[in-house]
Amino acid sequence: MCGCCCKRISVAVDFYSKMEPEYKFPYTWDENGVCEKLINNMCSVYENRPEMCSIDKIIEKYQLNKEAVYAYNIGSCNKMMEQDGITEEFRIKNYL
Repeated sequence: MCGCCCKRISVAVDFYSKMEPEYKFPYTWDENGVCEKLINNMCSVYENRPEMCSIDKIIEKYQLNKEAVYAYNIGSCNKMMEQDGITEEFRIKNYL
């Protein structure tokens, strides 16, 4: 519930569009790249979030190595949390 990804949704959409050139993100974002569905630092459509917002759906769709994708994502999450000033105690240590 840090909102770090949602605060950079324009970057994520650009990245995902490289894998799915025809992909259209169903929501808008503001001039800072913050998704319109981020409310009170939480995704207001989490249970029905777009495919690109679910690592597990991406892993399944592209038959990716789960451990490798999770490890990469943990690194990315922690970097964004650091950039946003979220304290170390909330950083991801491991996903198991």
